[in-house]
Amino acid sequence: MKVVVNRAVGSSFALSPAGLSRLYELKDAIGQVRDAARPPEKSDWLYKLGRDDVDLVQVVEELSSASFGQNAELAIIEYPIMQTGKFPML
Repeated sequence: MKVVVNRAVGSSFALSPAGLSRLYELKDAIGQVRDAARPPEKSDWLYKLGRDDVDLVQVVEELSSASFGQNAELAIIEYPIMQTGKFPML
């Protein structure tokens, strides 16, 4: 399982305008964009989106640092999942 995290200390999770635009493209294709009437910077649907969302992961993989919002340093962490679908015991 891949998860997007913000490695910048003291900043909030944020995507750049290019990152938001690409995420909107991916979500619009299947009608999943919420708060469409609000501007992206005022929308809270990004914060409700799971950090393991495949489209979010794709955006960060595709755009790399161009996907980072103001003061954010996004990274993808891959966690192994056992065949049972559960995290392994650490």
